[in-house]
Amino acid sequence: MAHEILTAQRLRELLHYDPDTGVLQRISGSATRPDLIGHRFGCAIKQTGYREGWVGGRKYLEHRLIWLYMTGEWPADQVDHRNRVRDDNRWDNLRAATNGQNQMNLGGLPKRNNKLGVLGVSRNKGRFSATIRVDGVYKHIGTFDTPALAHAAYMVEKRTLHGGWGVE
Repeated sequence: MAHEILTAQRLRELLHYDPDTGVLQRISGSATRPDLIGHRFGCAIKQTGYREGWVGGRKYLEHRLIWLYMTGEWPADQVDHRNRVRDDNRWDNLRAATNGQNQMNLGGLPKRNNKLGVLGVSRNKGRFSATIRVDGVYKHIGTFDTPALAHAAYMVEKRTLHGGWGVE
């Protein structure tokens, strides 16, 4: 059975969104589930941390529905959570993103193999190197006396090259 493409108009007939709290609430039930009226949409949180739920026999990620609800259009690519909390769907926390931009906002956590625990910094012959990845290529920023200085240089470069993504 083919599903109709969900429109913003239809979505607004079924759900109400509060941009301040990020909560989608059902305002219409179905013939088989009238008891859902007034309940929060997207109660299921996936293992990935995103909230999801069903509309019209189809499963959706809540933040993508919110984008449709607020803009009238499906997201062109991805929707990023500024604060990196994947079920925080307040409107001011959501922004359109490409995959690359979304990847830059993964949280600033160092890679598992980074023994220093400082993003963008590695030990180099008793000093500390700052390196950043741009378009899949690693760029050497410089070598510094302390991890803090190397990390500060990394963050300056990240703000410049990545347009502020992943530095909030």
